[in-house]
Amino acid sequence: MIVLKSPEEIAIMRAGGKILAQVLHELSAVVRPGITTNSLDQLARELIQQYPGATPAFLGYAPDGNKKYPAAICVSVNDEIIHGLPAERIIKEGDIVTLDLGIQYQNYFTDAAVTVAVGNVSALARTLLEATREALEIGLAEAKAGNTTGNIG
Repeated sequence: MIVLKSPEEIAIMRAGGKILAQVLHELSAVVRPGITTNSLDQLARELIQQYPGATPAFLGYAPDGNKKYPAAICVSVNDEIIHGLPAERIIKEGDIVTLDLGIQYQNYFTDAAVTVAVGNVSALARTLLEATREALEIGLAEAKAGNTTGNIG
């Protein structure tokens, strides 16, 4: 069922999305060789705290009574599948790092991910990054009023 949002609700979601985008932008700017994924998680928490009313959506999330998610972000490095847990893992030159972040703002949730190429990545990795970016852009072009997720692919 589709629930239409009021202009006020849309404004809140838009504001939450802007916070999310800014935090992801600042977070991705510090991804470099030598930083740990735990450090990225700590920075994400600090950045989110700068916005009154914003909290990390993933932190403490426990669907169906399962163990609570212990971090503010998910960090996946190279061939790790999504939702990697931050740890003392050190980012290296040539890594491909995906940062996944959710923010709750005024009872609405926003969620996005960004992939960062760390320094000089291999030609194969560069090809992968370019192909996934192209696929994203094709999907976004189809994300418009009247289309369903089935239209996007």
